[in-house]
Amino acid sequence: EPAVGQYTLVVVMETHANTIVNRTLPVTIRSENKIIMIQTDKPIYKPGETVMGRVIVLDRDMKSARGSVSVTIQNSKSYTMGRFSNVSLDTGVGKFEFPLSSQPVLGMYKLCATYEGLPRGQ
Repeated sequence: EPAVGQYTLVVVMETHANTIVNRTLPVTIRSENKIIMIQTDKPIYKPGETVMGRVIVLDRDMKSARGSVSVTIQNSKSYTMGRFSNVSLDTGVGKFEFPLSSQPVLGMYKLCATYEGLPRGQ
């Protein structure tokens, strides 16, 4: 894993017309070590109920992160049942609700959260 810092990415390509293309781009590697915790209001749901969830993101100093997360819910067949983008962490906790179908695919569902960080310029 590269160290935190400024780097230069050099891309050299040969096109189908045998032309060599060189591009140099600046790249910044930042340390974004975060802990993401997802919690639901109960462990087991019945068809037709609503999943009430929250997401907490902590930095390495155990302080709540600001910005937003995206949350994805997959059923036991790995089919994406719901996707929530830009769930705000302004209060330190992001909240989401997901109503289950009256005839859902039974089994273990998977919730995934990705930290999206702060909007550009902040």
